[in-house]
Amino acid sequence: MVDVKAKGSNFKDIVNKIGLPTIVIGGFWIVLLITGSAFGISMKTLISDTI
Repeated sequence: MVDVKAKGSNFKDIVNKIGLPTIVIGGFWIVLLITGSAFGISMKTLISDTI
């Protein structure tokens, strides 16, 4: 129980340090990669196109 509480508070600290926008951007990238792979677009072309 103590470990779970410690992990929970650590997760909150991590979220506060990283910030919400970074998490939103990260989530957007994950969705982009999932939809890209679903449509048969390889990750290499996806990344090279964005860069």
